[in-house]
Amino acid sequence: MNKIIVSFLGLSVSFVATFAEAQEPNVATPASQAAPASSNSFDLGIRGDCTHDFSKDQGETQNCLSLTSARLRVLHQANSEVSAQVDVDPYSTPKSSYRNAPSGGLRPEPLNGDFVSGYRLVWLPRPHLEVSIESYDGTTKLPSVSGLALANLHNDTGWRQSAATLTYNLSLLSDMQVKFVVGNGEGEYRANVDPQQYFGFRTSAEVVKGVRLILGVSVDGNDVGSDEYEYQINQYEQDCGIDASQFKDRRGASTQRLAAAVELDGSLERAKDLLLGIGYQRSVVSDLNKKSLSRPTKNDLNSCRKYEASTVFVEDESAKAVNTIQRILFNVNGRYRITKSIFAAVDYSLLKIDTGSVEIFTSCNSYENGVCVAAGNSFNNMSINSYTFGAGLDLAPGLEFTIEMYKSSYDKKYAKSFYDAPDGKVADTQEFFNARVSYNWR
Repeated sequence: MNKIIVSFLGLSVSFVATFAEAQEPNVATPASQAAPASSNSFDLGIRGDCTHDFSKDQGETQNCLSLTSARLRVLHQANSEVSAQVDVDPYSTPKSSYRNAPSGGLRPEPLNGDFVSGYRLVWLPRPHLEVSIESYDGTTKLPSVSGLALANLHNDTGWRQSAATLTYNLSLLSDMQVKFVVGNGEGEYRANVDPQQYFGFRTSAEVVKGVRLILGVSVDGNDVGSDEYEYQINQYEQDCGIDASQFKDRRGASTQRLAAAVELDGSLERAKDLLLGIGYQRSVVSDLNKKSLSRPTKNDLNSCRKYEASTVFVEDESAKAVNTIQRILFNVNGRYRITKSIFAAVDYSLLKIDTGSVEIFTSCNSYENGVCVAAGNSFNNMSINSYTFGAGLDLAPGLEFTIEMYKSSYDKKYAKSFYDAPDGKVADTQEFFNARVSYNWR
């Protein structure tokens, strides 16, 4: 499979390069022309949040006020062809869909002291061709234009990784961009930890002024050993008492992703000042070896009080089937500027989960002390609805204040997938209020 993908990427790159040669004149640089002097630039961005979690007991400490991000970006431009960028943020999370969210249990925190939240080394060998080595969030990331802190939390692209990219700007359509990516693998940021790689393709084009179409696909060969895999296994060990030493198989799971989206950038003639993103995303995670375990089975997960439904992967304990998990996400988000300094924003997501041959979701008819005591039928599918709405105010150039409400709901009451509620109870709905001040964040 990897050889086929590599061959496809090679042919695609050759085609793009040949097409570019036909479009671009070969302009020689005069020998007497001096190379431009190098330059440095620095950029600082800060975000602070005040989050109220309605599931906490009265009098319990809320996460207010907390520093969410403190990013220092350093850009060095060696000349017109080579540049390098490094972002340092001690609060950055490796999970891209949660990078905009407040801290405090809502997102994985930095791992292993990874304060370098992003980097990029770029070479421009031709006017429309860009080659880079960078930290990369995935080719299937959906547009999120609302600017709300709790928007699109189920945007599933895998954790950040180190990757090589080749990007070409074509003139087939207005502002068309094609990107090929070869990476270590999702969640492999500091080093490559398995023999299987990540391959991705993403293209976007402005079909009419102000309207952009986006398409992305990717294949991640194996997730065992990645930061995301280790984080999940450690969570199972800490929260459920599952013995992680039983998961010895280095053939974990492969992930195939697909995304398609339409984005309005605010310049559409009939929708001035309207930013809008409409996206579809599908992730299919498949076990690589049915005869040996790299993940918990349904029986293992019975020892958990609860687990996160949107990220769970369960193996077939009978060892007779290669289990496959499918997650489908529909997302709509927008932002509209009411006045020069005031805007309103909204985000809605529907996540559908199918756990294949294992019916892991069991309905619950009654709870006691936060534990299901009367289980019902089991299912291999479930859905989560979540929406966020809010408004913002530009206090000064570069200084923005936003407030928002967030609500997420399961389609049923489940025995192991729920939200905590006050007084030790559980609920199928979770709500947050958040107020944010951000400086120079874009």
